[in-house]
Amino acid sequence: GGPTEPPAVPAPAGLRSPAFFDLPIAEDVPPIQAPRGSSRPPPGASPAPAAAQPVSSPRAQTVPPPAVSVRPTAAPPSKVLPTPALAPVSVPSAPAEVKETRWLLLAILVGVGLVGGGAAYWFLWRQPAKPVEATGITIGRAQVADVDTAVPGEGLLADVPPAMLSFQTAGKIAELVPPGQKVKLGDQIASLDGLSKLNGALEEVRGRLNHYQNELMKAERTKDEERRELARSKIDEKKKMISAFEKRRTESVLIAPMAGTVEDVAKVGAMVKAGQVVAKLVPGSVHAELSAAQPMAAIRLAGLEEGKEIRLVGGPVPFRARIEKLEEAGGSTRIIAALLDPPESAKAGTKVHASKATVLRGAKLPATAVFDSGGQSAVMTVRGDGTTKGKPVKVLERVGKEVLVDGLGDGEKFVVFGGSALRDGTRVSEVPVR
Repeated sequence: GGPTEPPAVPAPAGLRSPAFFDLPIAEDVPPIQAPRGSSRPPPGASPAPAAAQPVSSPRAQTVPPPAVSVRPTAAPPSKVLPTPALAPVSVPSAPAEVKETRWLLLAILVGVGLVGGGAAYWFLWRQPAKPVEATGITIGRAQVADVDTAVPGEGLLADVPPAMLSFQTAGKIAELVPPGQKVKLGDQIASLDGLSKLNGALEEVRGRLNHYQNELMKAERTKDEERRELARSKIDEKKKMISAFEKRRTESVLIAPMAGTVEDVAKVGAMVKAGQVVAKLVPGSVHAELSAAQPMAAIRLAGLEEGKEIRLVGGPVPFRARIEKLEEAGGSTRIIAALLDPPESAKAGTKVHASKATVLRGAKLPATAVFDSGGQSAVMTVRGDGTTKGKPVKVLERVGKEVLVDGLGDGEKFVVFGGSALRDGTRVSEVPVR
């Protein structure tokens, strides 16, 4: 009366494992993956055979599934149908691998950058730069010496007209040299009454000025502001008094403007007006009349102006002269100079040229060798290895196409033309000046 067992169906040959039949196989249809954790078979798939239930028979029998005609088919490698009974497998996450790869690439790039930067520094900065070469450069040599700079003017010695002397203010003649007396340049010829008192007052004010200057120094040390201001005001006051006294003294004295003989003098004690002739001074020698081709502005730029002393050359020995007047003459300059202690050879009609009385020491270079470098005069020198080096110099004087400079050594080489276009370290081929 119990349940009837189904007849045993033999398994197909070659199929040993019953688990093979747990996978449904359809011809030409890719397998469909079942949802994880679900025991429901996919639509259209054959239901898996139920496991045999044990019976109360003396021997348990396993009921195999019915025979199925199977064509072995290899599943696509990209799709694997998981078995619900299998345990999940731990797989490394992709983002961690990507991060490791990025850090590795970053480390490689940093290393390459450091190596490349070090190489660039070595080859560009540490390695000595190959000097730029320049050919056809004219090279000169500086010769340092005491230079008696010539004044750009030539002319003749000429007779000097007599000088008519007068006071600049009215007064009473107190002192006067006798007629026929010879005087030199700068000698006193006459003075007005009150000059001695004026000189005494002048000396007294100068003494007070010195006193208040010392008081100012003491106030500066003690930081006494009130005392300091008082001393400053007194100093200003005394300076103004000294200036006024010196002006009155100048107006009260007659000074010989040149060497000569005093004639036609007035009498001591006579009252004279401002501008009234007191004496006539007849020059004892000639004076120099020079003509310079340069305009007056250029002459003054060279340091020549009224009152400056020059040396005249033209006779057996040079002699001194003082510039009395500069006159513009149609683009050139007329120079009038009084002779100072002239020799017997200084006669009217003698040809002379002028030179400065002050002797300067320096190197005379062509004007083309000197250029401006940041507001300072400079010369491009040539070192022993044939490379250039800019060097600042001080211009002492410019005369025509030559420049007298201080700052170069004797025999030092320099670039004559185009020095400003060269940079330091340029290797030049020497073409000496002929």
